[in-house]
Amino acid sequence: MVFSYPKDTFFRIQKFILKLLYMTFKKENYTTTLVKAKTLVPGFREAFSRFEERLVLDQCSKSMFSNYSRNLAHLALHFGRVPHEVSVDEINTYLYRLTVHENYSVSFFKQTVFGLRFWFRLFDMESSVAPNARDKKGKNSSNCAFQRRM
Repeated sequence: MVFSYPKDTFFRIQKFILKLLYMTFKKENYTTTLVKAKTLVPGFREAFSRFEERLVLDQCSKSMFSNYSRNLAHLALHFGRVPHEVSVDEINTYLYRLTVHENYSVSFFKQTVFGLRFWFRLFDMESSVAPNARDKKGKNSSNCAFQRRM
């Protein structure tokens, strides 16, 4: 006795296999923003290793590490320089462009700002976000101005 599958089952299996093959292919050619920044931005690899060491010693979570790293790498790729070599005005313009023109989320903005704070503390530069700036919901938001003191 031969058991036969309905035609739609065969197509579902075929579609599933193709999906797996596509996903595998995509991962092989995938490079992260962090890898790009380490490769393309001069001095980022060395500065980032110091940043990574500090995050590990402070026992920060993996998600904090990945979010801060990704956002700092994004900033470094944008300017082609390590973050501590970028001026305050350039950072403010960058943050404004991210939130207003490119519609990045408030979370992305905050992670970038907090990552920059951590980065500047590491390189003996104080940084802060204006505490009284609020968004539409009454929370700290992208309206904050980034400030750095030497």
